[in-house]
Amino acid sequence: MPKGIYKRTAYHRRRIKEGHHGVKISLESRVCECGCEKTFECRIDSKQRFILGHYNRNRYWPKEMRDRIRNTLQKPREIRNCPECGKEIDCRVGGKGKFCSHSCSAKYTWRTKDNTERCKKIGIANSCKKSDEYKKIHKERQLRMWRDPEYARNQHKAIHAIPNKPETILLELLQNLFPDEYKYVGDGSILIGFKNPDFVNINGQKKVIELFGDYWHSEGVTGVSEEQHVQERKDTFRKYGYQTLVIWEHELENTDLTKQKVLEFNKA
Repeated sequence: MPKGIYKRTAYHRRRIKEGHHGVKISLESRVCECGCEKTFECRIDSKQRFILGHYNRNRYWPKEMRDRIRNTLQKPREIRNCPECGKEIDCRVGGKGKFCSHSCSAKYTWRTKDNTERCKKIGIANSCKKSDEYKKIHKERQLRMWRDPEYARNQHKAIHAIPNKPETILLELLQNLFPDEYKYVGDGSILIGFKNPDFVNINGQKKVIELFGDYWHSEGVTGVSEEQHVQERKDTFRKYGYQTLVIWEHELENTDLTKQKVLEFNKA
């Protein structure tokens, strides 16, 4: 056996030596000491006293240990309200649970944290909590950074983007309708006008398919209406000669409608 698996004691060296020389050690039957009166077989030189898993049976625990376990298991619970969405959550009394999800925690932290130092760095006179001025300057800085192809490529590479569940469903649909004609490129492998499409045709047609999530491409996140957001994406790809089909996440629930849209787009 390789070194490091067990401690090399005299007992172990003797066992290894006997094994190499073909010495067979006799077995014996013993009664489990937990009180179950079951027997097990082991080597005569073994120190085993219990059947595997019976060591803690009928074992005496001190009163302090028993009370600690009982208090942990039977600790009273209470109902709290998530400070972000107001949803009721069941928590232990004295526990640290505060939010119903990680998403609510992130939104609440970003909405309420003090941006005084950050506002000073980017040149905003009035320190505020995510004011309109702060959001505008932050958005402009992010756009400038993402317009750099090298920066965008490195960001996509760092997050190891893979198809999410809706994208996987659409990819399977495309493979069934048009085998090996559309490829998933949402991992940043292709950038068109500083934008990264989700699917691109690799059969000679300059066509891309975008799958818009209902939340991340909603008006509340993008700041523009859904129709304007879709048109802006189409105009961006049209400059480079690409036709664009936009499918929304909720449209995947209607498979027939999605198939019809994809078939009409591919024939155009």
